Amino acid sequence: MGGAPGFELLAGELLLELRQEDSRITLTVMLPHKDVSKGWKREDVARRERLLAQADEVIYTSFRKEAGCVQQRNRWMVDSSSVCLCYFTRKVGGVWYTVLLSIRRGLSIVNLGLREGE
Repeated sequence: MGGAPGFELLAGELLLELRQEDSRITLTVMLPHKDVSKGWKREDVARRERLLAQADEVIYTSFRKEAGCVQQRNRWMVDSSSVCLCYFTRKVGGVWYTVLLSIRRGLSIVNLGLREGE
């Protein structure tokens, strides 16, 4: 998982809860660079730090912000997965790019942003 505020942090926290019931569940957090939380709200930084402390593995694409490091992180997550669990409602931006990459790689897509009938 990517560890960004919003859906990614929520998904990571849920995985940690599920891991208490099933020890086969592991949490690997892939971050684009060490300063990724710069400019985040204090509470989001605290949530991320709690998540990282409980993760089985934390991997950084880069030690500092560099062009393409977020896309590299997204490609790593797709290449290391069999399912793309996402939340998107518009076919634009980084999430959509990652979903398209997941489709091309043959991953199962679970979009929690779909409304009934879509």
